[in-house]
Formats: sequence, structure tokens, C-alpha cells
Amino acid sequence: MFAAPDVYASASALANILPHLNDRARVALFGAKLSRGRFGRILNGFFGFLMRTLSSTTPVPNEAPWSLLAERLDDLTVREYFHGSMFLAYGRLKG
Repeated sequence: MFAAPDVYASASALANILPHLNDRARVALFGAKLSRGRFGRILNGFFGFLMRTLSSTTPVPNEAPWSLLAERLDDLTVREYFHGSMFLAYGRLKG
């Protein structure tokens, strides 16, 4: 399970981690994302500020933070929570 955008939003971090997983391993990730919803747009600024304030190396959320892993997963499922500002994504590594 990847809960840090420093991992799931970094091609080099994924290149280091994924080879250590078994073929067809189940992968899950969650975190903040930008929202298109009315209330979620209010939260976009808050999450961006929070990420920039807490760590200068943490990527600022975007609308599809799972995109780097999407090409490597079969049956990718994405669920949004908290007015579209949080997500849970999961699938299996392509074999």
C-alpha cells in the first residue's frame, strides 16, 4: 500500500519498489487529489497549501495522482471520497 505521494507520484521511486513485488501483486494507494466538485474546489487550495508547507519535496496533488501506476496495473479501480478530495486506487500489477 502506497500512502505517500513521494512514492506513487515519483517514477524513480516506483522503479525502485515495483521490481520487488511478486508478479500480479495487488497494489493500493490513497491520498489527496484535486477535486472538480464545488465544495472540493475549496479544499484544493487547502491541500496544496498543506503539501507545500509540510514538505517542499512532496508533490502538490493533481486530479489523477495514480496516473504513473495506471499503466502498470490491470483492473485499476479508483474511488473518490470527501467531496472528491481524497482517493483510494487499487489493482494488480500487469503480469
